[in-house]
Amino acid sequence: MLDLYIENGHHIDAERLQDCPQFMPTWKKAATGFTDGSHEVGKEIKPGTYETTAHSAGETIGDCYWERSTDGGRTIANDFITAAKKVRVTIRSSDGIFTSRGCGNWVRV
Repeated sequence: MLDLYIENGHHIDAERLQDCPQFMPTWKKAATGFTDGSHEVGKEIKPGTYETTAHSAGETIGDCYWERSTDGGRTIANDFITAAKKVRVTIRSSDGIFTSRGCGNWVRV
């Protein structure tokens, strides 16, 4: 459900969602999230600690690459995860860009 909110957040009317209070905590958490791609830190995403998790019990995240880099493209830190239940990354305010491929959706923890 969290992934649906992240991927379709621009279609969700927050006022109408208040009629279903059981969904509000998930929606608020999803509002901190973002999908795979390259994101400018401070403008598109906020600094902080984020994680991505496998969609279902028994599944793993596989072939996930993430990278923190400067505005000029110099890599600060990166990793390639072949299999994990969840991946956690701290994005710093001094980072310029955060990129991920094959990792799924990230949520602030």
